[in-house]
Amino acid sequence: MLFFISCAQNQVRKSPLQLESKKDCLNNKKSNRLESLKSRDSTLHKLQENLKYISQFLIHKKESYLRIYLKEYLKDSNCLKCYSSREINREWQGIKGLGYLHHGPTKDSVIIISEINSCLGEGIYAFTNPSLPFLTNGSDCLLLENIFSVGDMDEDGIDELGVYESSCVSRFKSLAVYSLKNRHWKEVGRCAFDIYQEWPDKRNRIRKLKKGEFQMLEVLDNFPNKRLPVIRKWLKFSF
Repeated sequence: MLFFISCAQNQVRKSPLQLESKKDCLNNKKSNRLESLKSRDSTLHKLQENLKYISQFLIHKKESYLRIYLKEYLKDSNCLKCYSSREINREWQGIKGLGYLHHGPTKDSVIIISEINSCLGEGIYAFTNPSLPFLTNGSDCLLLENIFSVGDMDEDGIDELGVYESSCVSRFKSLAVYSLKNRHWKEVGRCAFDIYQEWPDKRNRIRKLKKGEFQMLEVLDNFPNKRLPVIRKWLKFSF
């Protein structure tokens, strides 16, 4: 009995000031968490308005089209970015027709969406046919003129895509081919592209050999040693 009494007498009691300080700390954390949620909700709302604006007024689709189409990009609300209508209009490149990529009754088109997820850090090629998923390739410089159909090289009913990829500054770029596999665009071929040798054009550097097999032409300049011939070689790929 004496032991328990002694323990009780030796307990350290917290002062009212310490208790109040702890309570304030908890309240501040709760307040910060709520502010963070409000901020993320606000950014998500603004971004959804961005996508609604592009859908309705720029590509004349249903307002929910891009929001549903890009739902994978909208999952991590910590990384979302939104824009003003003026910024969207300034960056807007229009719509590019790609023919019958899906070999369906209507022609397919592509647009470019600026970076809307800073964690992924890149813009995307988005298709007006929602059965074709968006394409990302890590390039810093997306232009509509850089993406084109190369025909149905694996004969599965969906055309492959050629994409010219550029960092916007270096001499050496690249040319890549993508094929739609399991609802994702998969890279199936790549070669260097030297801007000192721009002929032949991009489309004529990719040729089908047979089903699932193609070649890409790599043309490299020997600058500054002009006495050496230009290096030309056809690289073979299969998938």
